[in-house]
Amino acid sequence: MSTDDDNKETDERLARDAQRLLRRSAEELDAATLARLKRARQTALAGYEQGVRGPSGTRLRWQPALGVAAVCATALIAVGLWVGRAPAPPPGLAPPPVGAGADPAADLEAVLAEDENLEMIEDLEFYDWLAAQESADPGVTG
Repeated sequence: MSTDDDNKETDERLARDAQRLLRRSAEELDAATLARLKRARQTALAGYEQGVRGPSGTRLRWQPALGVAAVCATALIAVGLWVGRAPAPPPGLAPPPVGAGADPAADLEAVLAEDENLEMIEDLEFYDWLAAQESADPGVTG
């Protein structure tokens, strides 16, 4: 017998024992406790019905509008993401390399990972300017 079967049998035995104890304790409740439990249950159900129906007792009319608003918001986000994606390069033009400028934060982490490259942080504006120059004039090689 595997460990999973042992665990399953133990869980089932524990569930049966707990169920038996719960039933026994419910049968041993006195009349005053049962009456308080019944009142509490009725109060909770009345509060639930009032929350669903609203204070005036009528069904809330704005719930369908809330669903429509959620669908519209989702559609707007989807359209915004679809329209905002980068255009495909023209036919015949090779796409940029996978790692080229894809994640500037990763590039900065690589620079910061080595102690000897801490001097580069002082010249960060220069490197930003250099990157802007390279993107403006791709024929320049550094």
